[in-house]
Amino acid sequence: MTIVNQTGESKKSKANSNNGSIRKRSSGNWELRWYGPVGLDGKSKRLSQIFKGTKKRATAKLRDLLKDVDDNKHVDKSKETTSGLLSRFMKGHVAKECSLRTAQGYQGYIERYIDRYIGSIPYQ
Repeated sequence: MTIVNQTGESKKSKANSNNGSIRKRSSGNWELRWYGPVGLDGKSKRLSQIFKGTKKRATAKLRDLLKDVDDNKHVDKSKETTSGLLSRFMKGHVAKECSLRTAQGYQGYIERYIDRYIGSIPYQ
């Protein structure tokens, strides 16, 4: 969103700038807060992390976290199981983007993975 001020110059709205924020906690640590990537529901989630160290290093860490979000490298710390992730991968990406032969190959890999590491849980 662009806002035009009285001099006719446009300035960027701060609502969507995703700069994140840093605040000092009473323990002397720094709290880093930023918005994560947009999820499947179309909303972005507010994320935070406690950082020990100097403010300069905390600022650098926040820049790295924001860069990961911008580059789509952010990994959400969800409590999803491996089999749930694989199921979501098959139903989402593979069903929409892959050929039938590729999907069958992935299915075989997943079944062997489950048999080897998780146990005999049927794929749904």
